[in-house]
Amino acid sequence: MAMLPAWAPNLHPLVIHFPIALIVVGAFADLVDTIIGRPRWLSSAATTLFALGAVSAIVACVSGQQALDTVLMPGMAHPIVQSHRTWAISTPSISAC
Repeated sequence: MAMLPAWAPNLHPLVIHFPIALIVVGAFADLVDTIIGRPRWLSSAATTLFALGAVSAIVACVSGQQALDTVLMPGMAHPIVQSHRTWAISTPSISAC
């Protein structure tokens, strides 16, 4: 991981924001398409954003698993990290992890 900046201990903090942004923007595009119904390309753009969000969520999940194996955590952080992992796995968009 020599290409990572010094402040990033692993890839996970860098990729986790992509699925969040893509899914939120996809939901907004879908909402606008539902309310307005125009332009025609908005529906396919929303579908593409959701698909990219799902793929990037899987990448974020895998990078989170790798981060779990590489980061030294103090004992009190284990329940928080386990809760974070449970939420990630139980989220429908990344249930493939």
